[in-house]
Amino acid sequence: MAQSARAGKGQTMGGSPKTRKPRSICAVLATASLTACSALEPVALPPSKEVLNAPAQFSAPAPAGGQVTDSLLDLFDDPVLRAAVAQSQSGNLDIRQSAKRLELAGIDLTTTAADAWPQLSANVNASHGSGAGESLSPTLDVQWEVDLWGLQADRRRASRADRAAEAARHQALQDSVAAQLMQAWFDAVAAKQQQGLEARRLKVLRASAENTRANYRAGIGTLDDLSAIERDVALSQAALALNEGQTHDAVRTVELLLGQYPDNDLAIPSRLPRLKAAPAPGVPLAVLAERPDMQAAWQDAVAANRRIVVSQKELLPQISLTGQFGSTSDDFGALSHGATVWSLAAALTAPIFEAGRRKANIEASRNRADQALITYLQTALTTFSEVERGLDQERILARREARLAAAVTHARATEATFETRYRSGLSTILDLLSAQNAVFDIQSQLLAVRNERLKNRVALGLALGKGV
Repeated sequence: MAQSARAGKGQTMGGSPKTRKPRSICAVLATASLTACSALEPVALPPSKEVLNAPAQFSAPAPAGGQVTDSLLDLFDDPVLRAAVAQSQSGNLDIRQSAKRLELAGIDLTTTAADAWPQLSANVNASHGSGAGESLSPTLDVQWEVDLWGLQADRRRASRADRAAEAARHQALQDSVAAQLMQAWFDAVAAKQQQGLEARRLKVLRASAENTRANYRAGIGTLDDLSAIERDVALSQAALALNEGQTHDAVRTVELLLGQYPDNDLAIPSRLPRLKAAPAPGVPLAVLAERPDMQAAWQDAVAANRRIVVSQKELLPQISLTGQFGSTSDDFGALSHGATVWSLAAALTAPIFEAGRRKANIEASRNRADQALITYLQTALTTFSEVERGLDQERILARREARLAAAVTHARATEATFETRYRSGLSTILDLLSAQNAVFDIQSQLLAVRNERLKNRVALGLALGKGV
């Protein structure tokens, strides 16, 4: 742009108006438009710090002993889960679709870059007329639109930003699928464990029902006790059926994320992985640089901002050059000795009246740029919210897990006491079953909290920009 402006200034100073030869309309319009071109610059995007007004640190306390991690896979020491995540990256259909969109963005960039180069085409014209004989005219035609205002360069910049945004979105999708797979994996393992826990409860209830039935026949137990136990057996059977369905659904979710047919045939381990140290949160602005979805939103804003200038420059005159070089002959074998023909022409086009369409395009491009910046801001706020929530839940879930683990210990002690009293005839079978059910209920809650803590650890890692 600066070079074009200097060239225009040099032409203006090259002689007085009285002695200078008349110029073509192309040159006159081009010189008159140079001043307008210098004003066509993209609107400066404000720095992230000024736009976001982010605090110096997160409000939620960081986990004790947090460590720097580079990947979601560093959060857990589980080779089977790691292999499943790797399989999802190659088999997931959403990722494969995203890869095609990224490939298309590269093709669009190539197409946009090709518009800046001269276009060559070969033609052969043959004619035959009465009394004139035959005539052959092979020619090489050249067309080139002179990028006088840098319009094509701005289009390439916008297209490069589009491709960068698509590449960031592709990475964000890969990270998201990995996180979804890990969370679905934990759900499947936890559902399988809940199913096993309920099966153990049902076994205990059936044994108690059998003993109570035998005692009733011997005239020791009561019919009310037997009915109460049979009720608990039926409820446990219903809960077991529910757990079985939840396990199947969770396994099918994992299979879909892997890109496999959801036939509930995937082998799922019986234990949840061990938690490693939580990821260190860092500072809010540093997190934004780690998140690929933030990078995509920023590149979208850059592309939309650049297209404001593109729409403005489309109001300026456009100059195109066409040339033709070839030969003509009435004999195919003598083409190399035929008459040489060539031509060179320049054309200038400028919009005069389009009922405000181009100015409306400028306003539309400004509107889209504003929307892209708002989307970037909203993505940043969502990022901060996800990190704050993840940090908060990390602390809360750890506390709940510790309290539930302590509750299980106390419930087992209570169960042992009632079992001793029952065998001594000091408590009823219903008192013992109540104590046993309390143990199973608290164990179920503890298992659910451990699952939620694992899933939250993944969500926190993803919120901090830790991918695969």
